[in-house]
Amino acid sequence: MFVKFFKAQTPFVFFVLIIITMLLWGDVFISKNTNFILFNNVNVLFNLCFSWLENSKYISLVLSLLFIVIQAIWLNVIVVKSDITAKGTLVPSLIYVILMCSNQELLSFNGVVLSGFFILYTLQIAFSIYGKDDIYMDVFKISMILSIASLFYLPIFLYLSFVWLIIMIYRATKFRLIIISSVGFIIPYLYTLFFYFWFDKTSVFYQHLKNIFYSFGLHHFDFGIYLDYMPIMIACLYVVSVIGLFRKINSRVIKTRKFIYIITWLLFLSLMIALFFSDTTLISLGLLSIPATFFVSDFFLSFKRNWLAELIFLMIIIFIIVEKVLLLQ
Repeated sequence: MFVKFFKAQTPFVFFVLIIITMLLWGDVFISKNTNFILFNNVNVLFNLCFSWLENSKYISLVLSLLFIVIQAIWLNVIVVKSDITAKGTLVPSLIYVILMCSNQELLSFNGVVLSGFFILYTLQIAFSIYGKDDIYMDVFKISMILSIASLFYLPIFLYLSFVWLIIMIYRATKFRLIIISSVGFIIPYLYTLFFYFWFDKTSVFYQHLKNIFYSFGLHHFDFGIYLDYMPIMIACLYVVSVIGLFRKINSRVIKTRKFIYIITWLLFLSLMIALFFSDTTLISLGLLSIPATFFVSDFFLSFKRNWLAELIFLMIIIFIIVEKVLLLQ
């Protein structure tokens, strides 16, 4: 029902997408125990820019909900243009919304949700590089965008290696590109350092940087009431989707193969951040949602038996609803 309905790209489907997102967020608006805005020790700019929202529950939640809807539509455009999934479908946007709502702590205003815009812009530029001879400015843009994203959620600094991987995938490896990407990544940090220096808060900036290294290590996620079955189901879905797409990768054109390799590395680096460089909350798992949407969308759209795709999707929805009911008790 869901997958079949979202295969039709009509204006009414956009309206339904917004309604589904609002329904999935409904419990957060009425819950008294919700962390509606998440500050932590690995944000350099997020705490600084959005501290005024700390006591504004509904404004912060509406902003976050709006951001996810916008990102879902933007991501849908990128996924479809990449030719990884079928054209004329809004299934990727639905998948992204579901993945972002499968983690209760992501239903808040946080650095991961905000950084989604920067990651999407990065992918849009990365895909547009294919076939270009001069990619110096594009590499510089990508590096700066990811650097700014890391200032809102510091573990994203690991994505600097993602820029180098993009260069390698396009076989444009040149020492000059490595230097350009490194300089592009450093510049936003220099501006931020100058800002903290100007207001005599340099020690706070250094403390943020130190915290990310102190937090390094394999983290044990305390899912608590966030059912053990849910993360297992999502993890299995990711693995099966990746395997399924790579099994038929040789049938894709070279351009699409390169896009798949780029998404795969983004998924891998996001997983490394969630496991080794994140804070103690579950919000870092949200970084997996953007790259996973490419694979999961292809997984659901490749089913020859539509009823099976609908059944799996329905099971995910049921688990999310059960989790919300338990949290409200």
